[in-house]
Amino acid sequence: ENPANNRSLWFVALISGLWTLSNLMVVSILPVYMRQELGLSNAKIGALEGAAIAAAFFSKVFSGVISDLLRSRVLIIAFGAFMTAAVKPMFALAGAVKASFGNTAAFYWIFSGKIIDRLSKGVRAAPTDALLADLSSQADRSRAYSLNHSMATLGGVFGSLLCSAAMALSGGDYVATFMLATIPAVLAIFMLFLGVRQPAITPEDEASEKSEKKPKPTLKEILIQSKTLPASFWFAALVISVLYLARFSEAFVILRAKSVGLPTAVLPLLLTCNQLVQAFLTYPMGYLADRLDAKTVLLVGFMLLIVANAVFAFFPNPVGIIVGFILVGLHLSMTQANCKSLLASSLPASQRGIGFALFAVMSGITLATGNIVAGLLNDFTVAKGLGGIGCFFGGGVATIVASILLVIYYAVFKKKPAAETKSA
Repeated sequence: ENPANNRSLWFVALISGLWTLSNLMVVSILPVYMRQELGLSNAKIGALEGAAIAAAFFSKVFSGVISDLLRSRVLIIAFGAFMTAAVKPMFALAGAVKASFGNTAAFYWIFSGKIIDRLSKGVRAAPTDALLADLSSQADRSRAYSLNHSMATLGGVFGSLLCSAAMALSGGDYVATFMLATIPAVLAIFMLFLGVRQPAITPEDEASEKSEKKPKPTLKEILIQSKTLPASFWFAALVISVLYLARFSEAFVILRAKSVGLPTAVLPLLLTCNQLVQAFLTYPMGYLADRLDAKTVLLVGFMLLIVANAVFAFFPNPVGIIVGFILVGLHLSMTQANCKSLLASSLPASQRGIGFALFAVMSGITLATGNIVAGLLNDFTVAKGLGGIGCFFGGGVATIVASILLVIYYAVFKKKPAAETKSA
C-alpha cells in the first residue's frame, strides 16, 4: 500500500464527482434555456446535440496524440478540466450575446459551448483512466475504478438536486445557476494540482506497458481488417445501431416535460430518478442476462423503450413524464451493458479490438443522425399543432425495427460460434 497513491486516488474520485456535479447542473436545464430563452428551434437543438456527440467521438480519437505530446497525464487532465470550467460561463452569457448580436450569434455561441463541453470530457477521460491505473496495484485496480465511478454517479445525483434548489431559490434564474455550476468545476482544478501526484514511471514500467498494450488500430487497419469480421458482428452492430437512432438526447424529453407543465426547478429531479434506477438495476439485469436468457432481457428492454416513447407522446401530463423517465431508466438498465455483451459475443477474441473500434465509428454516426432526425420530426409535429412529439414516434419506429432485427439475429446466429459465421 502506498499512502501517497491512495490519497491521490481519493482526490481523483472526488474530482470526478465535482465534474459530474457541475455538468448535471447545466444539462438538466440547458434544453429549456435554449428553447425558451434563446428561441432555438427543435431542428437546431437536434443539430447541436448531434454535433456535440460527434465532437466527443473525435476528441477521444485524438486524445492519444495529445497525451504523447504533453507526456503528462495530470497536465492533460488539467487541460480538459480548464475547458470544463471555462464553458459554464459561456452558457450563462448566451442571453447577453443574443441581446447584443441577435439569434444567429446566440446559436453559434451556444453551439461552440456545447462542442467545448463535449471535447473537455473526451480530453480528460482517457488520461484519467490511465492515471487511476498508475495509482493502483493490479490487485486493487477494480476497486479504484469502482470508487471513481461511484463518486461520479454520486456527484451527478447531487448536481441534479443542487440545480433544482438553485432554480427554486433564484426564481428560475438560468444565468445564476450556470455560474454556480462553475464553482465545482474550478474547485476540481485546484484539487487536481494540490491533491493529485502522478507516480513516477520508470523506463522498466514504460517497456512493460508497451509490451502489454497493443497500439490503437489506425483507420486504414480498421478498414482492411473489417473485411474479415464475421457476419454475426455486422448483424449485431446493425441491431444496436438502429436502436441508437432512438437514443436521442434527453434534451427532447426535458423539453416535453416542460411543455406539459413541470416547473423548470423540478426537471433535474427527473434525471436523478433515471440515474438511480440505472444505478440499482444495471448489475442485476446483467446477472439475469448471464444466468437466464440474454435474448429475453434485451427484448423486454427494447419493448420498454417503445412503451416509454408512447407514454411521452400520448400522456401529456406530469405523471406520464415521470413514468416515461422511469421506463427509460429500466430500458437502459436492461440494454446498455447487455448490448455490449451481445456485440462482444459476436466476435472472436482476436478481432474484438477492431470490431469495437469500428462500432465506435458506427455508433457515433447513428447517435448524431438520431438527434438531427429527432429535431426535424419535432419541428414537423409542432407545425401540425401536435407539439414536440415527433421524436417519440421516430424513436418508437426505430426501436420496433431494432426489435425485429434482434429476433432475426438470435434465430440465425444464436447457435453459431463467431468463427463459423465469418463472412467470406
